[in-house]
Amino acid sequence: MSLKSCLSRLGLLLLVSRAAACSPGSAQAPAPGSGAPNDSGGASHSAGGVAGLSSSGAAIGASAGGAPASSGGKASGGAAAGEANATAGSGSGDPVTCAAPGSKPLLAFPGAEGFGAFAKGGRGGDVYHVTTLAGSGAGSLAYGIENTPAAGRTIVFDVSGYATINGTLRVTKPLLTIAGQTAPGDGFALKDGTFWLSAGEVIIRHIRFRDGYSADSVDMDSKAVNFIWDHCDMMFSHDENMSSFGTPPENMTYQYSINAWGLETHSCGGLWDQGKVTAHHTLWAHNHTRNPKARAALLDWVNNVTFDWDIGFIMGDSSTPIRWQANVRGSSFVSGTAKTNALESANLDSNGKPNFHLFMEDCALDGNINGVLDVTKTDYEMASGDYEKMNAAFPLTANFQEVGPSNPVVGVPVTQDDRLTAYKKVISSVGPLRLDVQYPKPLRDEVDALVVSDLVTQKHRHLNYQQLEANGLGNGGLGTLSSTPAPTDTDKDGMPDYWEKAVGLNPAVDDHNSIVPCVFAYVPGSVGYTSLEDYLQWLAIPHGVVAKRAGAADTSLDVDMARFTSGLKPGAVYTVSSAVGGTVSIAADGHTARFVPDVNFIGRAGFNFSGTDSDKSTIAMDVGVLVAETAATN
Repeated sequence: MSLKSCLSRLGLLLLVSRAAACSPGSAQAPAPGSGAPNDSGGASHSAGGVAGLSSSGAAIGASAGGAPASSGGKASGGAAAGEANATAGSGSGDPVTCAAPGSKPLLAFPGAEGFGAFAKGGRGGDVYHVTTLAGSGAGSLAYGIENTPAAGRTIVFDVSGYATINGTLRVTKPLLTIAGQTAPGDGFALKDGTFWLSAGEVIIRHIRFRDGYSADSVDMDSKAVNFIWDHCDMMFSHDENMSSFGTPPENMTYQYSINAWGLETHSCGGLWDQGKVTAHHTLWAHNHTRNPKARAALLDWVNNVTFDWDIGFIMGDSSTPIRWQANVRGSSFVSGTAKTNALESANLDSNGKPNFHLFMEDCALDGNINGVLDVTKTDYEMASGDYEKMNAAFPLTANFQEVGPSNPVVGVPVTQDDRLTAYKKVISSVGPLRLDVQYPKPLRDEVDALVVSDLVTQKHRHLNYQQLEANGLGNGGLGTLSSTPAPTDTDKDGMPDYWEKAVGLNPAVDDHNSIVPCVFAYVPGSVGYTSLEDYLQWLAIPHGVVAKRAGAADTSLDVDMARFTSGLKPGAVYTVSSAVGGTVSIAADGHTARFVPDVNFIGRAGFNFSGTDSDKSTIAMDVGVLVAETAATN
C-alpha cells in the first residue's frame, strides 16, 4: 500500500501532530498518535468509562485526553485534558510517528489511571485458559493463579458462569493479568469465598467477586504493590466487600467498579488501610457502613458515586497519632434514607490534633430522598468531625510535596470530570460489561443492572445475610451468568483464529508476545505492547466484527450508541467521527451508528462517537471494528 493510500484512511483526532510513515506492506493505517506519548505513559484515557480505542497517545476520537472539552474534563493532577478538532467520516488526518520502544513506561492498558496505572500484569508471560467453573484442578481459575510462572501469566476464559472459591483463593505470585473480558457469554464470577491479593504488578478486569457466604469478598495486603482493578464488582460479603485491614497495599487503582450490598447486619464496603490509592468513577451502594473506612497515606477519590448508606465515608475513626490524607473531588453522595452528612467520624488523635486531612472540590450531597438528583449540601458542609480542611489538593507524588523534576507524579492523574458528567458516566459504564455491540443481552448482568437501577430511582434496598434472594433475582439472588461457545484458538495463545487471520498473525503459531508494530491498533504501536494486549483491549471497548466488503456489495456494522451511554438524559444528540478503515454515519433514529468498511479492506478499524444531553454533559467512546473475511467468530 502506498504512503498516500495508507494516510488517506486516517480521520483522527490528534493530540500532537507529527510526520509519519506506514509500515512496509501493512494493510492497516499507521497508529494514530503513535509518536505522541504524553506524560502519563503514552496512552489516552477513556472519556466514557470504557478504555479508549487508543493508539499511542491519541485516541481515535474525542475521548483522547480523558474527556472531550465540552464535558468539563480536566486532569486532576493539574494537567488539562487534550483538546482538538475531529474530522467525521473516513476523511484524512495529520499522521504521527510511533514512539521509540522504552521511551515511556507502559500503562497497564489504555485508559488506566491513578496510582496503579503502570501495573505490568502478565505482559510477556504465558497464557492460561480457564475451561471449567470448578474451584480447583486443571483448567480452573485457581489452578491458573496458583501456578503462575515467574515470567508472568495472562489468564483468559473459555467459559462464563460462577466458580466457587474453596475457602480463600490467594494470589501470591506477581505479574498476572486476569482478563475477564474474554469470557464468552455473560461473564465470569467468583462466589462463596474470599479472593486474596498478596502479590504485585497485577491487572484484573471485568471480574465479579460475589462472596455471599463467608467473610470478605476481596482482601489485599502489603505484598500487593502496583495493581489495578478495572470494571469489576465486589459485593455480597458477610464482613467487608473489599478490605486491606492492618496491612496496607501500595499504588492501587480501583476504577469503573462497583462495591455494593455488604450483607446485613455488618454490611461494610471496606476497611481501606492503604498507602497511595486511587478510586475513580466507582459506585458504592447499599452498604451499611465503611464506604470506605479511609485510612490511607493518600486516597485520591475522584468522580465516584456513593449511594444508600447508613454510615458513609469514614475519615479514620481513630485516636491514633498518624496522618491520613484524602482528596475528594467531583463526587456525588446520594442517600437512600434522609441524610445531612456523607463524610464522618474524623477524630482528634491522642495528642489532641486532627489525624485526618481533607481536600474537597465539586462534591455534592443529595440527602432529601425525593427521587430526583439534586443538591442539599456541598463539599465541607457534608463532612462532620475533627479534620483539617486543606486549601489545595495533595500532590500525587511519593512524598505528597509539590511536583518537580526530582519529585514526579506517581502513576497517572485521573482525568477529572465535572460532578454531573461523572455521575452519568458511572451509570453508563461502571462494573463488568458485555461490550460486544452485537450481543443480544443487556450491557450488564442482572445483579449489576439492579444496583445501577436502584441508584437512578433512589431505591433503598439493603440485604440481609443468607437472604440474597430478597433482591428478586434468581439463582439465590446471584443471578445467572450463561456461557456461549468460546471462539476457536488453535494455537492456544489467547487470541482466537478469526482475530489472528484478520490482523495478519498466524493462528497456528503462538505469537501472543509479538510486539504490536507501528500500525493502527487498539494499543500504542511499536512501544512494547504485545499482540495479546491489543486483542484484550479491543474486547474492553465497544467492539464488533464485520465481513469484508467486496465490490458494490455492502456490509456494515450497526452500533446502538445509547446502549453505552444510558446515564445521559433522553434525547441526547449523537455525533460520529474519526472513522478508520471505512465510513460511519448515523441512522434516522438518531442513536444508531452504521460503519461500512472500505472495499476489500481487512484488519483493525473503528470510529468514535459522542452523545450530549440537555445538561451539556458529554460522553465520548471509541468503537473497535474488526473487518474479517466473514463476520463469523467461531
